[in-house]
Amino acid sequence: MSKKLAICVPHYKREEHLKKFIPHMDEFFKGKDIEYKIFVANQVYPDSVSGFNRGTAKNVAYDVAQKEGYDYFCFHDIDMVPVDDSCDYTWPGEYPQHLAVRVEQFNWGLQYEEYFGGAILMTKDHVKTMNGYSNGYFNWGMEDDDFLYRAKVKGLTKKDFLPEISIDSLKVLDFDGNS
Repeated sequence: MSKKLAICVPHYKREEHLKKFIPHMDEFFKGKDIEYKIFVANQVYPDSVSGFNRGTAKNVAYDVAQKEGYDYFCFHDIDMVPVDDSCDYTWPGEYPQHLAVRVEQFNWGLQYEEYFGGAILMTKDHVKTMNGYSNGYFNWGMEDDDFLYRAKVKGLTKKDFLPEISIDSLKVLDFDGNS
């Protein structure tokens, strides 16, 4: 039996993106031998983006998907879509896979060297090892940086690409959820 992919999408007041995202993904997966389902976690409260919690939305989508028996997960931004088959949504293997390394909005490169957002492909074991995303960050951003830091600490990054974290570098990692 093949592995089932859950695409976990945090959503808050982005209906115009949602209307494009789902049909695009359905078209992208047409003819591919990947069983998938899109799980959209729509946060309806609060009334301002400053209260939106992307980490919580990702965790909720994951929780529902894994209870439905999905084996691996892609935490996916709603405004990023694959444009060609170089974006591989098959089973990720030993390490989480960063699919948003070639996106048009960043001129076909990374937004910054340790960018770990957009679309991250992980197994259920990866997510459990990481204990999901932090629920402590509001608005857009920072939960992805925190996630990368924890992936490094848990040994879920390729050593040749992301070297060990030194104690000196920890002085610049101050995750307060605001800046």
